[in-house]
Amino acid sequence: MQGGQPNRRLTTILAADVAGYSRLTSSDEEETLARLRSHRDTIIDPAINQHRGRIANTAGDSVLAEFPSVVEAVRCAAEIQLQIAATDQNSERGTEPDQRVDWRIGINLGDVVEHAGDLLGDGVNIAARIEALAEPGGICLSDDVYRQVRGKIDEIFIDLGEQSLKNIPDPVHVYGVEIDTGERALKVVLREDPLVQRPAVAVLPFANLGGDAEQEYFVDGLTEEIITALSLWRSFPVVARNSTFAFKGTSLDAREIGKRLGARYILQDSVRRGGNRIRVTAQLADAISGHQVWAERYDRDMHDIFAVQDELTEGIVTVVVPELERAEHRKLATSQPSDLDAWDCALHGLAFLNDFSEANNLRAKQMFERAVELDPDYARGHAGLAFTYHRDIQFEFSALNDETLPRVVESARRAVRLDVNDPIAHFILGVALLRTGEHEAGLAQSIRSAELNPNYAHAHNVIGIALTLLGRPEDGFLHFDRALAVSPNDPRLNLIFTYRALGHLVAREPGVPADWTRKAISLQPTHPEPHLYLTSALGNLNRPGEAAASLAEYTRLKPDLSRWRMSWMPFARVEDETYFLDGLRAAGWDG
Repeated sequence: MQGGQPNRRLTTILAADVAGYSRLTSSDEEETLARLRSHRDTIIDPAINQHRGRIANTAGDSVLAEFPSVVEAVRCAAEIQLQIAATDQNSERGTEPDQRVDWRIGINLGDVVEHAGDLLGDGVNIAARIEALAEPGGICLSDDVYRQVRGKIDEIFIDLGEQSLKNIPDPVHVYGVEIDTGERALKVVLREDPLVQRPAVAVLPFANLGGDAEQEYFVDGLTEEIITALSLWRSFPVVARNSTFAFKGTSLDAREIGKRLGARYILQDSVRRGGNRIRVTAQLADAISGHQVWAERYDRDMHDIFAVQDELTEGIVTVVVPELERAEHRKLATSQPSDLDAWDCALHGLAFLNDFSEANNLRAKQMFERAVELDPDYARGHAGLAFTYHRDIQFEFSALNDETLPRVVESARRAVRLDVNDPIAHFILGVALLRTGEHEAGLAQSIRSAELNPNYAHAHNVIGIALTLLGRPEDGFLHFDRALAVSPNDPRLNLIFTYRALGHLVAREPGVPADWTRKAISLQPTHPEPHLYLTSALGNLNRPGEAAASLAEYTRLKPDLSRWRMSWMPFARVEDETYFLDGLRAAGWDG
C-alpha cells in the first residue's frame, strides 16, 4: 500500500478447491490428505509455475493463484484437470466415486487488492463463486475471461447463461469448458441448484443384461457415442463421460443420480444380446420427479457391430433431443414471461416454430426478440429470430416485405459470428444465402451445419435444396434421404417432402413430384409452396385441368400473387427456371 492507497491491479484469478472435502476427510482423512498433497506437489503447483502463475493463498483444500495471461490461466486449468483425471483413472481407489479427490476450478478476470501477498476483492470473490458452480473435475469461466480466450485456444465453450452469485450484486455470465483430447473429454455443467437455468442431461452407462464380458466394449462404446452425439446439438449441457461412468453398476434411482450430477434428465439404457440379435431399451427420466419422459425399444441384427452402434446412436439421439425440448416446454408453459431467461425464451420460440401458423410465428418472433434483449450475445436467439423472418418469407405471412430477407441474412450472420460451432446458426445462414442467390456460399454453410451435427436433419435438407438449385438434383436426393433417415418423425417433415419434390422437378421427372407434394400437403395443408411445385409438375405433364386446380388452391391460400417472387428461392441455371415457369404457365399462371 502506497500513500494510504490500496495496491490495486487487474489480474486473472484462478480459484480451485476439492469437491466434497468434508465428506472425504470424514470417510478417510489420512488417505484424502495424502492424495490432496500428491495432487498439489505433482500436478497443481508445477502446472501453475509452468504457466507463469503465482500462488497467492492456500487453505488446505483450496488454491488461489493469479496469472499475467488469461490464456495461460485457462490452459493451466485444463492441464490440471486432465492430469488429475488420468491419475485417478490409473488408480484403483480413484475410480470409485465416493473416494475420488476431484477439484473444481473457476477463473475470473477482475480488479483485486493485494495485501501481504494475498489477493482480496470482488475479482477474487467472483472467481470463487464461479468455481462453486463447476462440476467436480470441471472448469467455469466468467464472461470477461471467455471473451479474452475465445478463438485463441482449442477448447470448446459451453454457454451456461447468466448466474446470480452469492453476495455479488449483478448476475455474471458463466461459461464451461469442454476439453477434448480425442480419447476422453471433460465437460462442465452446473450442479443442481435453485439458480440453475439450463437443464443438463446425463447419459448413464448402458446396463449389459446379457452378462457377456466380451459385449462390454460394445455397451460402453454405445454410451460414449450417445454422449458425444447429444453434445453436438448444443441444446442442453451434457454431463461428462468421466462423471456418469462413475455410476456404472450402481442401483441408485434417477433422482439421486440427478442430484449428484446436477442433471435434470437421466437417459438410462440396457442392452441384451441373444445369438445374432440385440435389443436396446432406452428411457429418459425426469431426475426431479423421477417420472419417465420417454421410452423406446430397439431390436437389431448384429450384422456389423459398428454400423449397428452408429444406427442405434442416431435413432436414440434424434428422438431424445425433441423429447427433452418438449419436456422443458411443458415446464416452462406455466412460467410468466418475466420469469424467463434468454435460453427459456429461445426454447419457447423453437416450440412455437413447430406450429407453422402465422400467429405462432409472431409469438416465436417475440420470444426470440426477448432472448436477444436479455442477452445480445446469445447466438441461438439471433438464429431463431432469423428463422422467424425466413418463415415470413416461406409462408408469405403478412409481415413479409422488402426488408424481410435482409433481416434474415443479418440475424443469421450475427448468430454465426457469435457462435461458429452452432449448427442451427450455420443452417439458417445457408437458407438465407440460397434465397439471395448465393448458392455456393449457401451450400458451404449448410455443409458446415451438417459437419457440426451429422444428425441434424434440416442441415441435410438444405444441402439437398442447394444442390438442387445448382442443377445437381441427383446429388441432392442423397441428402433428402439422409434427412428422412435421421428424423422420420420430425415435426417439419413436410418441408423435406416439399423440396424433394422440387428436386424431381429439376431432374425433369414431373411424374414424381406429385407424390411428394401431396405428402407434404397432407402434413401441412396451409403451406403454399408445395402447391406451386405440384402446379408446375402437372403443367409439364400436360394435364392443364389438374394443374389449374392446383394453382387455384395455391391462390386460395395466397391471393396476393404480386408477392410470390418475394418468397422465391432462385435457381442457379436459367434452363431450370424456364422449365419451372413453363409448367406454371401451362396451368394459366400469368405471373
